[in-house]
Amino acid sequence: MSEINALSFVKMFLHLAKYPELAVNGVLLSARTDSTNEEVDSSSYLHFVDCIPLFHGVLSLSPMLEIALSQ
Repeated sequence: MSEINALSFVKMFLHLAKYPELAVNGVLLSARTDSTNEEVDSSSYLHFVDCIPLFHGVLSLSPMLEIALSQ
């Protein structure tokens, strides 16, 4: 299971609205926590806490993504 923070959700869609003609590439940051709900079969879930837009446009992703994630 996973859930996304409202601020990261809004940040992601505001970038999509600002550049509707371009693809937005970025990273979702998450925190892994143990599940306390007994109805859930999995022992943990992802909680996305932030969204970091990296670049806009249709590009070859490998070189730019490696540089962005190395910093």
